[in-house]
Amino acid sequence: MAVTVNSAHYTKMLRTFLEPELHRLGVETHTLWFQQDGAMAHTTRTAMQVLNEMFPACVISRRGNTEWPSRSPDLNACNFFLWEQQGVRKETTTTVDLKLNIWDKVAAISPTMLRVMQKFQKCLQQCVDNKGCHLTDTIFRK
Repeated sequence: MAVTVNSAHYTKMLRTFLEPELHRLGVETHTLWFQQDGAMAHTTRTAMQVLNEMFPACVISRRGNTEWPSRSPDLNACNFFLWEQQGVRKETTTTVDLKLNIWDKVAAISPTMLRVMQKFQKCLQQCVDNKGCHLTDTIFRK
């Protein structure tokens, strides 16, 4: 059964999955930056409050400490790599499938595959050069 991601589901996932998993891995969230897109469920007051507690002054998002560049989906390495290159979304039918698929795809990443970060860095620099406007190789249609 498909679940619609809303603020309640998203904040529950942050509290019951992300936070405990980072704790289990020994990651101190105050040393990290958290980046997300501007989806409405991600940017509600409740969600942003949880994220700001978990990642103080280090949230890259619409309404975050650092604004997410508008219409810049290429500025997310996970979007580019997992979704576009590895096809995570295409093989997913349930939330459980999605989680398992992401874990499998991340576990299979070899050092040579990490070259995606070079492309990501080029996208970031292009965004800076374009003063936050659209990337030149991305076409947005109305």
